[in-house]
Amino acid sequence: MTEDEADAMQARSDLLNDRVQARLAREGAENYARILQEEIERLNREHPAPPPTPEQRARNQAWLEKFNSGQAGTSAGETEDDEQPHEHAWVTRLAEFLDRCRARAESENWIPEDAVPEHPVRELIHALERATVKLTVALNGRRWPPESDFVALTIPPLKKVREYLDDALRAAESCEEEALLDPAQLSAILRDAGEIAQQIDARIAELRAKLERGAR
Repeated sequence: MTEDEADAMQARSDLLNDRVQARLAREGAENYARILQEEIERLNREHPAPPPTPEQRARNQAWLEKFNSGQAGTSAGETEDDEQPHEHAWVTRLAEFLDRCRARAESENWIPEDAVPEHPVRELIHALERATVKLTVALNGRRWPPESDFVALTIPPLKKVREYLDDALRAAESCEEEALLDPAQLSAILRDAGEIAQQIDARIAELRAKLERGAR
């Protein structure tokens, strides 16, 4: 799979999830199975998936043969240690950063009781929450680096994490402009969020390089 194919798959999945969540809010969680099936059928009508190319069929067949032979978990150059799922250190760091921001926002009253939903501190914490959830899904319990068949699929969620971190940085800058937090607090937030964003950029570049090597 290419990065463009993975992006298209992610966009399709996001659209399906948004539609299902909107209907669940209106119709109730007890209707989940019916709603999901109806929205899948609706999505397939509106955006039918193109038939696989001969190259895609060949790749799929090779992957199935590899899986059936018991070798799907190990690619060339991988070790047994590489195969063990684990909690990624970046997820831990981002979650701890989020916890610190939440705790300080509560203990130091960063958000006044009459704050509007668009209050910059609320937006900052909300963006960090979304980034943490997406990074957890992307990395926790998975091998790193991902094996060749899953490299492209790992890139879209990491790009989404990067977008959420950009949202958090913009919210922090709004906090600075409105003098909502003192300079020391803002400096720590901007430093930690910026460092994590740089790490995500480096990982995306690493995965793209691996895709490029695999395409040769």
